[in-house]
This record gives sequence, structure tokens and C-alpha cells, in this order.
Amino acid sequence: MNTPRYGKMLFIIIMLSLISLACSLPALGQIQPDNSEPTFEAAYTVVAGLPSPAAATAVSGGALEANDSLVGEWQIFTVNTRFNSPSSIEEAQTWLGDVVQINPAGITYHGVFCLLGSLERSNLPSDYSERIGLNLNDFGIPESGTQWVETSCEGLPFAAFIQLNENTLVLQNQGSLLWLQKLAAESPKRPLVYSKLFLIKEDDFRSISIQIPSLASDSPNAQNYNTAVYELHTPWLTQFIQDTSTWALPPEPVTTFSDLSMDYKVHWNDGQRISILTSVYSYYAGAAHPNLNYLTINYDLNLSDTLLVNEIFVSGSDYLTFLHDHCAANLDARGIGYWEEGLTLDPITFHNFTFTQKGLAIHFDPYQVAPYAAGPQTVLIPYTDLNGWLKPEYIPTVP
Repeated sequence: MNTPRYGKMLFIIIMLSLISLACSLPALGQIQPDNSEPTFEAAYTVVAGLPSPAAATAVSGGALEANDSLVGEWQIFTVNTRFNSPSSIEEAQTWLGDVVQINPAGITYHGVFCLLGSLERSNLPSDYSERIGLNLNDFGIPESGTQWVETSCEGLPFAAFIQLNENTLVLQNQGSLLWLQKLAAESPKRPLVYSKLFLIKEDDFRSISIQIPSLASDSPNAQNYNTAVYELHTPWLTQFIQDTSTWALPPEPVTTFSDLSMDYKVHWNDGQRISILTSVYSYYAGAAHPNLNYLTINYDLNLSDTLLVNEIFVSGSDYLTFLHDHCAANLDARGIGYWEEGLTLDPITFHNFTFTQKGLAIHFDPYQVAPYAAGPQTVLIPYTDLNGWLKPEYIPTVP
């Protein structure tokens, strides 16, 4: 064999193969980078403890900046429902404690993920209360300083919501208001408030639906609060059952059905103090009209004790005269024909009060300070007017 000739032929064969391979490849200028979006599955990582997957931080872009106050974990800590039916109340309670994750890419909540294509902030629109089923004034929350947020999550609870401040959101879902607190080291740790429900349905006789605002915590102080609020509400239930069991119907009554219902609004909850207004609606078969009464509880979770009106004012101050004069001037300006005799200088006159963001709210039942036709009355006293009267520790800061 001629070795030099064989080596030369092998070299030629290898070179021809390389040239053929090169011709089969595209030119460098024709190679395009892979800019495709990550797959739906790749955009998620499963987070333990959540009922749904959380949007992965690896997904970039979106409608929010990474340092936006909305970005982070949020927890639903209070739920209110407008529909006082067992199914509505129980369904609303399933949201309580849920963790919501908001990041620049989207929102994950209650087993649902919404991709944030857009997000816009503005001042509250004039029709916000109709759109979300909430009037902030009913909770003593100022409308100024809040933000209306609209997103591309159409048809979902996060399509439009209110950001009260950097630590609190409120949104509407199927007639229920969901209140969210931010889960961050610097944010207040507010206890979950749930409805302890009592239901009695007796056809053509009476109906009872009571929501007692209870704390979902095993701590001794929270349990002491639960005992106090239970003892505040249940006498109304006991009395109603006794009354209707022996109730004598008038001749030819319009209806033979009696009804008792209670629902509540949380006016203040900063993790240290909780302030709640309960509305008690009652109707006795054959009566001319239903009745409304207020119950309030103001509870200091640090002291593990209920706060009474005489305990929140500076010792030795003539707080009863201060409250009387302020309420009298306010009620008189309403032109409702208020009853001066209803504003006696007695702590029991002003025992229904709640702390709110705007100030101290004093609540009066119908017939207490005005005719029934005027309805219940609430007088709000701004904290600026309470300086020197209210003990400094009871002038709250916004949670």
C-alpha cells in the first residue's frame, strides 16, 4: 500500500465532509434568539400552605414596579356580607385567612391566577360606592387619601378595588366585602375576625340570624374577647325567643312572622384594639314597624378588657358635658327635631361608641334622641376636637 497516497485521499474526504456540513447550516446572521414567553406551567411554582400556585418571581415585566406598595403577600382578615343568608355568610367565610400574592406579573388568590396586563390608579370615582358596594363613611374612613385601582382582571374581584393605605385593601366579591392586610414585618398584625353564626328557622313563626364578630385565635386575650362579645350578643337572642314564645298577636295581624337578625362592621382593628358596631334588627309579628338597636364593643387586646366610655377620657375631666354639647350642636344642625331630654349627662347615654379613622363615633338608637322617622343617629367627633379630653393612648394612628 502507498501510505502517502492513502493519507492524501483521507484528508480530501474529511475536508469535503466538513464543507458539506457547513453548507447545510444557516448563516450566522440568520440565527434568531429565542424570545418566546415561558410556558404556562413554567410561570408557576407551588408554594406550601396556599390553596393555589403562586406566580413565580422569574416572570418579569407586568403592570407594577417591583417596589410598588401593592407588591407582596396580603391576607384577608375580615369579611362582611350584605346578604344575611346562611349560604352567603358561610361562603364568604371561606375567604377568611386566604393569602393573596401580588407581583408585577399577576395576582394569585383563592385558587385563581390573573395576569396583570394593565393597572391604573386614580382618586375615588363619584360612583365608587355603587360599584363596590361600600360607603367608606359608614366605617368612619376618610375618602381622601385613598386610591381606586382598576386592573385587567375583568369579571374578577381584583378588577376594581380600593387601596386605603399601604397596609390595607378592600374589594367586593359577590356581595361580600373582603378586607386585606399586608403581611410584612413593618405592618400591623391584625387578628382575623370571623362570624360565629346562630340560625333558627321556624316556618310561619320566627327567623333568627345572628353574626357574632369573633377572633380566630387561641391566645388567652382573644378568647377573653370572644367571651365578652358572646355575652354582649346572646341576651338579645334569649330575650327574643322568650318574647316570641308568649307573643300575643293583635287582631288581624299583617303577618304572623317574627324576625331577629344581627350583623356588624369592624370600625377599628390595629392588632391592639378592636372596635365593632353591631346592628340589631328585630320585628315582632303584627307590630307597626321593625326596630333597630346598636351594640358596640371596644376591646383592648393588650389589657384583655372591655373599654367603657368613662375609661377613655382624661380622669377628672367633665367629659359628659363635652359629649353632650358636641352631640347637641351636631344633632340640632340636622333639623330632625332632636330630643334634648335624650342627651342626659349619664355615661349610659354615650355608651355606644366606636373608634374610627375619622374620630370617635357616638351611636344613638331610634327613639333615643329623635323620632323613629328620623332613624338612628351617629355623631362623629374628630380627634382634633378630642385633644385634651381623650386619653392620648386612645387617639389611634392609622393601621
